[in-house]
Amino acid sequence: MKQVVYGIVAGLMAVLTLGCVMAIVGKMTRQSDLDNGFATAVEHAVEATMNEKTYTICDKEEFIADVTQGLLSQLSNDSSVEIQVAKVNREKGIMAVRVVEHFTHPNGEKGKNECQTTVVFEHVPTETAFVTISYVLDDGKAYKTYELRKGDAVIVPKKPELKDKNFLGWAMEGTKELVTDFGAADTDRTYVAVFR
Repeated sequence: MKQVVYGIVAGLMAVLTLGCVMAIVGKMTRQSDLDNGFATAVEHAVEATMNEKTYTICDKEEFIADVTQGLLSQLSNDSSVEIQVAKVNREKGIMAVRVVEHFTHPNGEKGKNECQTTVVFEHVPTETAFVTISYVLDDGKAYKTYELRKGDAVIVPKKPELKDKNFLGWAMEGTKELVTDFGAADTDRTYVAVFR
């Protein structure tokens, strides 16, 4: 009977030892993956944001959101990831980031890994072409003018109001046909208000 008890105790000790070893190895593997792959992932996310966006990034929060979205698309695992951006200079392409990964060990205990990195990305801005979209009233007076990046959607202003006239829509200068699809801003354009 004594040997059976020793056998059970030894079996339990082996299972506990194996569980501890698996938890330690799992944590070390996760930390190694995070340390080795994270800096590269952040660098790729900043590079993609700086080079591949087809619109103007207006502020720091938008830049952070775009980089975070690009980063999360590269990190795929069963843990939850918290991204904290310490400093950003979008003009120079500098970003300091801290990532915290929360996960569950095989033994059910909660674990956490942390990694910090700073990315400096040399970005040479390309010249952007702009076009002018003008809106005039039927008497030739200027109503609204927009400077848009070439390829952006044309902005249509709110309808003008003139006493005793009903606004029907906008027509391209030199035509009487009302425009229903303004499309993208590819060239300078002038639209004339049509009233009845």
